[in-house]
Amino acid sequence: MIFERKDVYDELIVSLTITVAQHFSVNRKSKRFFVKLIRGKWLISDEFKKSVKDKISALEFEDEEEVNLIFEQAFSCCVDQKSVDKVRGALAEGLLLGLYGESIINSKSFGWGANVKLLSSNKKNAYRVKYSCPRHCDLESAECYSRETVDLGIWDGEYGRFFECKTRPNSVGRPEINYMKELYTALKKKNIKGKVFFATTDSVENAKMKINKKYPEENFFEIISLEDSIA
Repeated sequence: MIFERKDVYDELIVSLTITVAQHFSVNRKSKRFFVKLIRGKWLISDEFKKSVKDKISALEFEDEEEVNLIFEQAFSCCVDQKSVDKVRGALAEGLLLGLYGESIINSKSFGWGANVKLLSSNKKNAYRVKYSCPRHCDLESAECYSRETVDLGIWDGEYGRFFECKTRPNSVGRPEINYMKELYTALKKKNIKGKVFFATTDSVENAKMKINKKYPEENFFEIISLEDSIA
Protein backbone atom coordinates (compact mmCIF):
# COMPACT_ATOMS: atom_id res chain seq x y z
CA MET A 1 0.00 0.00 0.00
CA ILE A 2 1.27 3.44 -0.97
CA PHE A 3 0.22 6.89 0.26
CA GLU A 4 0.86 9.96 -1.84
CA ARG A 5 0.39 13.43 -0.38
CA LYS A 6 -2.22 15.24 -2.45
CA ASP A 7 -4.14 17.87 -0.46
CA VAL A 8 -2.60 21.34 -0.78
CA TYR A 9 -2.79 23.68 2.21
CA ASP A 10 -1.44 27.09 3.07
CA GLU A 11 1.91 26.80 4.87
CA LEU A 12 0.46 28.49 7.96
CA ILE A 13 -2.35 25.91 8.10
CA VAL A 14 0.13 23.05 7.76
CA SER A 15 2.32 24.54 10.50
CA LEU A 16 -0.73 24.94 12.76
CA THR A 17 -1.80 21.33 12.22
CA ILE A 18 1.67 20.00 13.01
CA THR A 19 1.92 22.17 16.14
CA VAL A 20 -1.39 20.80 17.45
CA ALA A 21 -0.38 17.22 16.60
CA GLN A 22 2.90 17.55 18.48
CA HIS A 23 1.31 19.20 21.49
CA PHE A 24 -1.49 16.67 21.88
CA SER A 25 0.62 13.62 21.11
CA VAL A 26 0.51 13.12 24.89
CA ASN A 27 -2.62 13.17 27.05
CA ARG A 28 -3.39 16.62 28.43
CA LYS A 29 -6.13 17.95 30.68
CA SER A 30 -6.67 20.84 28.26
CA LYS A 31 -7.73 18.52 25.46
CA ARG A 32 -11.44 18.36 26.36
CA PHE A 33 -11.65 22.16 26.44
CA PHE A 34 -9.71 22.34 23.17
CA VAL A 35 -12.14 19.95 21.46
CA LYS A 36 -15.16 21.82 22.85
CA LEU A 37 -13.81 25.11 21.51
CA ILE A 38 -13.22 23.66 18.04
CA ARG A 39 -16.78 22.29 18.06
CA GLY A 40 -18.37 25.66 18.86
CA LYS A 41 -19.06 28.70 16.71
CA TRP A 42 -16.21 31.12 16.06
CA LEU A 43 -16.47 34.85 15.54
CA ILE A 44 -13.91 37.02 13.80
CA SER A 45 -13.61 39.66 16.49
CA ASP A 46 -11.21 40.86 19.18
CA GLU A 47 -13.93 40.21 21.77
CA PHE A 48 -14.11 36.52 20.83
CA LYS A 49 -10.33 36.15 20.89
CA LYS A 50 -10.21 37.78 24.34
CA SER A 51 -13.00 35.53 25.64
CA VAL A 52 -11.04 32.43 24.56
CA LYS A 53 -7.87 33.67 26.26
CA ASP A 54 -9.81 34.49 29.44
CA LYS A 55 -11.36 31.00 29.52
CA ILE A 56 -7.97 29.34 29.09
CA SER A 57 -6.52 31.48 31.89
CA ALA A 58 -9.45 30.75 34.25
CA LEU A 59 -9.06 26.98 33.81
CA GLU A 60 -5.39 27.14 34.82
CA PHE A 61 -4.08 24.41 32.54
CA GLU A 62 -0.44 23.48 33.01
CA ASP A 63 0.02 24.03 29.27
CA GLU A 64 -1.82 27.37 29.28
CA GLU A 65 0.97 29.20 27.45
CA GLU A 66 1.19 26.61 24.67
CA VAL A 67 -2.60 26.47 24.19
CA ASN A 68 -2.76 30.26 24.01
CA LEU A 69 -0.02 30.30 21.39
CA ILE A 70 -1.90 27.68 19.33
CA PHE A 71 -5.06 29.79 19.32
CA GLU A 72 -3.12 32.97 18.56
CA GLN A 73 -1.65 31.19 15.54
CA ALA A 74 -5.10 29.92 14.59
CA PHE A 75 -6.75 33.33 14.87
CA SER A 76 -4.02 34.91 12.75
CA CYS A 77 -5.18 32.70 9.85
CA CYS A 78 -8.85 33.72 10.17
CA VAL A 79 -9.91 36.50 7.78
CA ASP A 80 -13.37 35.29 6.68
CA GLN A 81 -15.77 32.40 7.31
CA LYS A 82 -14.07 30.19 4.74
CA SER A 83 -10.70 30.56 6.44
CA VAL A 84 -12.34 30.01 9.86
CA ASP A 85 -13.71 26.69 8.64
CA LYS A 86 -10.26 25.69 7.31
CA VAL A 87 -8.59 26.59 10.59
CA ARG A 88 -11.09 24.66 12.71
CA GLY A 89 -10.62 21.69 10.37
CA ALA A 90 -6.84 21.97 10.71
CA LEU A 91 -7.11 21.97 14.51
CA ALA A 92 -9.27 18.84 14.38
CA GLU A 93 -6.84 17.11 12.01
CA GLY A 94 -4.00 18.07 14.32
CA LEU A 95 -5.76 16.35 17.21
CA LEU A 96 -6.28 13.25 15.06
CA LEU A 97 -2.60 13.14 14.08
CA GLY A 98 -1.56 13.60 17.69
CA LEU A 99 -3.96 10.90 18.86
CA TYR A 100 -2.37 8.38 16.47
CA GLY A 101 1.17 9.70 16.73
CA GLU A 102 2.63 6.48 18.09
CA SER A 103 0.84 4.38 15.46
CA ILE A 104 2.17 6.69 12.74
CA ILE A 105 5.74 6.40 14.04
CA ASN A 106 5.50 2.60 14.15
CA SER A 107 3.70 2.24 10.81
CA LYS A 108 5.16 0.82 7.64
CA SER A 109 3.60 3.73 5.78
CA PHE A 110 1.11 6.51 6.45
CA GLY A 111 -0.56 9.35 4.61
CA TRP A 112 -1.98 12.73 5.62
CA GLY A 113 -4.31 14.34 3.08
CA ALA A 114 -3.16 11.63 0.72
CA ASN A 115 -4.18 9.35 -2.11
CA VAL A 116 -4.38 5.68 -1.21
CA LYS A 117 -2.73 3.48 -3.83
CA LEU A 118 -3.20 -0.28 -3.78
CA LEU A 119 -0.71 -2.61 -5.41
CA SER A 120 -1.72 -4.80 -8.34
CA SER A 121 -1.56 -8.59 -8.04
CA ASN A 122 1.98 -8.68 -9.46
CA LYS A 123 2.98 -5.79 -7.13
CA LYS A 124 4.56 -3.95 -10.06
CA ASN A 125 1.84 -1.34 -10.42
CA ALA A 126 -0.40 0.61 -8.08
CA TYR A 127 -3.79 2.14 -8.71
CA ARG A 128 -5.32 5.11 -6.91
CA VAL A 129 -8.59 4.65 -5.05
CA LYS A 130 -10.97 7.38 -6.22
CA TYR A 131 -14.66 8.17 -6.12
CA SER A 132 -15.68 9.79 -9.39
CA CYS A 133 -18.92 11.70 -9.01
CA PRO A 134 -21.02 11.68 -12.22
CA ARG A 135 -22.17 15.23 -11.40
CA HIS A 136 -18.77 16.59 -10.44
CA CYS A 137 -18.96 19.51 -12.90
CA ASP A 138 -22.70 20.16 -12.48
CA LEU A 139 -23.11 23.65 -10.99
CA GLU A 140 -26.59 22.72 -9.81
CA SER A 141 -25.13 19.84 -7.76
CA ALA A 142 -22.47 21.69 -5.80
CA GLU A 143 -22.62 19.17 -2.95
CA CYS A 144 -21.73 16.29 -5.25
CA TYR A 145 -18.07 16.09 -6.23
CA SER A 146 -15.27 13.58 -6.70
CA ARG A 147 -12.94 12.58 -3.86
CA GLU A 148 -9.58 10.82 -3.85
CA THR A 149 -7.87 11.41 -0.48
CA VAL A 150 -8.04 10.34 3.16
CA ASP A 151 -7.31 12.79 5.97
CA LEU A 152 -5.19 10.11 7.61
CA GLY A 153 -4.19 6.60 6.59
CA ILE A 154 -2.01 4.22 8.61
CA TRP A 155 -0.67 0.90 7.30
CA ASP A 156 1.41 -1.43 9.47
CA GLY A 157 2.06 -3.95 6.72
CA GLU A 158 -0.89 -6.15 7.63
CA TYR A 159 -3.70 -3.85 8.78
CA GLY A 160 -4.90 -0.44 7.70
CA ARG A 161 -6.85 2.34 9.39
CA PHE A 162 -8.27 5.18 7.33
CA PHE A 163 -9.85 8.37 8.66
CA GLU A 164 -12.03 11.21 7.45
CA CYS A 165 -11.94 14.02 10.02
CA LYS A 166 -14.69 16.62 10.49
CA THR A 167 -15.29 19.21 13.19
CA ARG A 168 -18.98 18.21 13.34
CA PRO A 169 -20.75 15.03 12.15
CA ASN A 170 -23.24 17.12 10.16
CA SER A 171 -20.32 18.06 7.91
CA VAL A 172 -19.96 14.47 6.71
CA GLY A 173 -21.46 14.73 3.22
CA ARG A 174 -22.24 12.35 0.41
CA PRO A 175 -18.77 12.80 -1.23
CA GLU A 176 -17.05 11.70 1.99
CA ILE A 177 -19.42 8.75 2.41
CA ASN A 178 -18.98 7.68 -1.21
CA TYR A 179 -15.17 7.92 -1.16
CA MET A 180 -14.79 6.03 2.09
CA LYS A 181 -17.19 3.38 0.80
CA GLU A 182 -15.14 3.13 -2.41
CA LEU A 183 -12.01 2.67 -0.30
CA TYR A 184 -13.68 0.09 1.94
CA THR A 185 -14.86 -1.88 -1.10
CA ALA A 186 -11.41 -1.75 -2.72
CA LEU A 187 -9.80 -3.09 0.46
CA LYS A 188 -12.31 -5.95 0.61
CA LYS A 189 -11.68 -6.89 -3.02
CA LYS A 190 -7.96 -7.08 -2.32
CA ASN A 191 -8.52 -9.01 0.93
CA ILE A 192 -6.72 -6.25 2.80
CA LYS A 193 -7.56 -6.10 6.48
CA GLY A 194 -8.56 -2.71 7.78
CA LYS A 195 -11.26 -0.30 8.90
CA VAL A 196 -12.50 3.11 7.84
CA PHE A 197 -13.48 5.76 10.37
CA PHE A 198 -15.19 9.10 10.62
CA ALA A 199 -13.61 11.21 13.38
CA THR A 200 -15.43 14.24 14.82
CA THR A 201 -15.37 16.47 17.91
CA ASP A 202 -18.77 15.14 19.02
CA SER A 203 -19.19 12.15 21.30
CA VAL A 204 -19.35 8.78 19.55
CA GLU A 205 -23.04 8.45 20.48
CA ASN A 206 -24.03 11.86 19.07
CA ALA A 207 -21.96 11.39 15.92
CA LYS A 208 -23.47 7.95 15.28
CA MET A 209 -26.98 9.30 15.71
CA LYS A 210 -26.44 12.23 13.35
CA ILE A 211 -24.56 10.35 10.62
CA ASN A 212 -26.89 7.35 10.73
CA LYS A 213 -29.86 9.69 10.44
CA LYS A 214 -28.43 11.17 7.23
CA TYR A 215 -27.22 7.85 5.81
CA PRO A 216 -29.30 5.05 7.41
CA GLU A 217 -28.40 2.64 4.61
CA GLU A 218 -24.64 2.84 5.24
CA ASN A 219 -22.94 0.66 7.85
CA PHE A 220 -19.42 0.07 6.53
CA PHE A 221 -17.66 2.60 8.79
CA GLU A 222 -16.90 3.17 12.46
CA ILE A 223 -16.92 6.43 14.40
CA ILE A 224 -14.44 7.85 16.88
CA SER A 225 -14.50 10.99 18.98
CA LEU A 226 -11.43 13.21 19.15
CA GLU A 227 -12.09 13.46 22.90
CA ASP A 228 -11.72 9.73 23.41
CA SER A 229 -9.00 7.09 23.26
CA ILE A 230 -7.79 5.69 19.94
CA ALA A 231 -9.56 3.00 17.92
